[in-house]
Order: sequence, then structure tokens, then C-alpha cells
Amino acid sequence: RLGRSRLKSGNLVDVRTRIARTLVIMLGLLLFVPAGALAQTSPIDGTTFISPKFGTEIAWSDNWEVDESNTSIQVRRDVLALISASGDEAVLIELQSQRSYRTGEEFITASMETYSLLPGFEVIEDHTDETPPSLVFEFDVDDAMEKGAGHIQAQPIADATMVVIVLGILDDLERAKELSNDEITVNGVPLLEALPICGDETSAGEATAESSTGDKTSSTSDKTSSSSSGSKTSAFGGSEATPVADCVEIIETGTNEPRPTPTPEPEQGRADTFNNRSWASDSFPGVEFSYDRTAWSVEQDLEPDENGGRESVLLYHNELPTYVILEIYSGHNGRASACIDTALQEAGISPGADEALTDADGNVIVGSERGRVWAAYAYQLELDSGPADVGAYVECRSLPGAAGVLVFTMVSIIDSFDESLASIEPMLRSIRLG
Repeated sequence: RLGRSRLKSGNLVDVRTRIARTLVIMLGLLLFVPAGALAQTSPIDGTTFISPKFGTEIAWSDNWEVDESNTSIQVRRDVLALISASGDEAVLIELQSQRSYRTGEEFITASMETYSLLPGFEVIEDHTDETPPSLVFEFDVDDAMEKGAGHIQAQPIADATMVVIVLGILDDLERAKELSNDEITVNGVPLLEALPICGDETSAGEATAESSTGDKTSSTSDKTSSSSSGSKTSAFGGSEATPVADCVEIIETGTNEPRPTPTPEPEQGRADTFNNRSWASDSFPGVEFSYDRTAWSVEQDLEPDENGGRESVLLYHNELPTYVILEIYSGHNGRASACIDTALQEAGISPGADEALTDADGNVIVGSERGRVWAAYAYQLELDSGPADVGAYVECRSLPGAAGVLVFTMVSIIDSFDESLASIEPMLRSIRLG
């Protein structure tokens, strides 16, 4: 990737290569996801990207080209990487679910855990208490004396949350922001201009006061009228007939029905109860579990008709390289003992060949009791970047009345397995089957 022939040398000691390389480093540090989530080719038509997950339309001028090696459709996010023709600027756009319970500031904080690993990283401007929240950081670009910089901001858009990172040379970062804002649109709106939340007068007032590029802006209705006329979008692939929204509707998390809250475990204190979130099945009444929202984020919640007959919820740990998938479906005559082999196979595990994992006392993590079977193995999982050593804990539970089974799968990079296993214990204790 680093030696692609299309990367041209610039005046700043091959700036294009260095910015592209930084982009590669950043993406390489992101939380791992299974290979199947990264292998798809991004839905790009000329100078337009339409997210298959969120329906978001991103358009750009001919001054930008897609960095296809870093553009992907993942399990929990869509990523679009663009590099300017001059090579002095790069833009990374992440589309994530609004269902993750995170605020814009929390999205930025999570991203900073990745970007802070860059050499010479330092936050030089912090506007995370403003609307939209944003932050500026600097970093070293290779061994050159030049400093790179990044502007990151997070904002809700239709049906998603968007995190934007604009990369450039420190002294020219404002130019990079202006260029990207002028030549890239999201759903017909300039990249760095955040629409107010529908019905939120405070948000509307703040959003029209000043744009993220530092320029005073007109009212939202003025922007909408200008965009709808095609003066910006039609110039680089947008549709003049496509209406541009003047505010953002925030989608409800999960279903619109109230979800019951499980009774807290005896050892839980007041803070744990406050931080608990609950998830309840729509297809299997009475099946529910809870999780600590400060540690976990729900990134995908699928109904059976969307997921081959299985109700499924996907959670990612906010700090550890770990994810959890909980599935409920009819099958195996409702027997956990009949479910476990299939569940292990679907996780990519071959019990006869892969190594069984042990707990802190050296005991193999495998067992069963009435209506419940579990096991843990170390194995290699094929990621987009190549094979990775991971550990997985898989558990099957029988649903009442032989209605089906619940499958709980946790996968973590092997070095974090013990910590990850400890982190799911409260979640496992909270599971109720009706």
C-alpha cells in the first residue's frame, strides 16, 4: 500500500505519500473486525458514494480521488477515504450507527485513543464542548521536519452519526478544511456544516452561528435553498432534484417500545445500575440482558427477517479489541447441547484442532449444566489485514418450552482475552430467558 505508483511526489518531501501513509496507519490502528466485514468493495459510482448501511450520499469534485485500499463497508461502520489531487490533503469519513448511545464528544474521545498513538501527537485545539464538537491535533510526518495536523468532528446526519477527519500539513490545515468543505457534500450539505437537530432550538441556534471552517454562516433555510438549486451538488455528481434536509431527525435506539430493565445483581452499586442499559427480544418475549453502557456500545440490532431468521445484537467494547454477538433463533429442538457445535463452527473454531483456553487457575474453560453449554478456544481469525490470533468464548442456552436457543459469542485478540472474559461476566449473569 505504501508504495502505490499513483502516489506522486510533492514539494513537501513527498507529502502525498506521507499523508496517505498516515491515513493507512490510522486505519490500521482501528479496532479489528472480521474479514467478511471488510472485504466488500465500497459502493462508489464516479464521484459519489452511497452507503448501503445508512443510505448516506457523499459526493465530491474531480479534485479528489478515492483511496480504495482504505475505503470499506464494515460490520459497525462505513469508511470512505479521499485524497486531494495535490496530495496535500486527505479526508476520512466514518459513518456509524446512532444506536451506539455515544455523544459526538464520546465518538471523538474514542477516536483519539487511536490517533494518540501517532508519533508526536498533541491536541492543540479542543472544541468538544461546542456544536458540532471538534478537536485539532498535530503529529510528526515521517522523519521530516514538517508537522501534520488533523481536524476531527462528529455530528448526527440522517440515520447515522458521521465522524470526519481532515488531514493536512499543520500550517495549511485551514486551507484543507475549506477545500474539503467546498468540494465534498454529505446528503447535499457541505462536509463540515452540521445541520441542527429537528425540534432542538438550542442546536439550531448554535449551528447557524459559525461553521466548522470558521466562517460565519447564513441561516439553515438559506443553506437549504442554495443547495437545492444545484449550485454545489450538481457541480460534482449530486442530483439537483434531490431535496436537502434543513435539520436532522435523531432515530430511536432499538425499538420504539419500552424495554424492561433487569433487576440489578446484588453486588451492583448505584453507579452500575445507573449505567446499565437493557436489551429485550422482540421475537422471543422475556429474553433480555443488560450491559454497562460506559464499557459497551450496541452497533447493530437485527430482526429475524433481516438476518436469516435470527434476532441478533452486536456490541463492541469501548476500550478493548473485543466484540460480542448475541443471537436468538428457533432450532436445535431448543437444546443447548445440540447448538454448541454449530455455534463453534460459525465462530470459525475447529474443536478438534484448535486449542482449548484455560482460566486463571489453569482449568479448561468448557462445561455444561441444565440448559447451558459453554467453551472457549484460541484460533486464527482471517482479518482484512491477514490472520490474527484471537480467543473466543461461546455459550448456548436453551429457551423455555424448547422454543429455540440463545447463542452468546465473544471474540477478542488473544492478548486481551482474560480481560475481555472478565468484562462479559456481568452481561452473562444478566441474561434472562423469560
